[in-house]
Amino acid sequence: MLIHEFLRTIAAQLGDDRPGAPFRRYPLSMLAAFYSEAMCFVSSHRPDLFTDFIVMKLATGAHQDARCCGCTNVTGVVAQIDADGNTLKDLSSTGSSTSDISKWYRPVCKSVTNSDGTTSTTQLINSITVEVGMNGVFTVDPPIPPGVDVWVKLKCVHGAPSASEADILGGATTGDCKFLPAIRSYILYRALQGDRHAVGAAVESQNEFKNALTYLGIQIKYEKAQEEE
Repeated sequence: MLIHEFLRTIAAQLGDDRPGAPFRRYPLSMLAAFYSEAMCFVSSHRPDLFTDFIVMKLATGAHQDARCCGCTNVTGVVAQIDADGNTLKDLSSTGSSTSDISKWYRPVCKSVTNSDGTTSTTQLINSITVEVGMNGVFTVDPPIPPGVDVWVKLKCVHGAPSASEADILGGATTGDCKFLPAIRSYILYRALQGDRHAVGAAVESQNEFKNALTYLGIQIKYEKAQEEE
């Protein structure tokens, strides 16, 4: 669904969709800002909706930062892989409870054939520790030596996408529809929150905010019920 079409239905609910003149009392630029804000609201309550796997090439040393890959929070480590995506080692259960790295383990090396036919030496990782309170930052044991290529597959929470007015006019889409009811209520909440001319706007605004939270809760219950079937 186009974001423009979605926001126009919200403008209609607000009585701001006259033929040939939508978005007058509530400009498109303002609703676009509320849409992006609503996406952040949803992501803060449902980070699972913005979680995906990423492949990251590790930097030299022990400390790694996945935030440069667009990962706001590392929630799991899947495996160490080679340049072609082949699994070299399962790391899903190797995380440790401490970030203290005091030993250098003798690396186990493996010759890997790259897509261009060349070979490189890959060091296998013993463990990965996600740093508590630092979101996308983690450490690897042993540290990565200079000149050694190491890739890992991580489970990451991405930042909520935003949409500018230009994006919306350019045909940006809403993507996954499951959270649109919550986004609709959140945008109505924000639009009515500052509307001093609409009778009862303050009360209706608070009701819409409660609706947004309710829609997210209903979605969680529905998904849990599906998983238990």
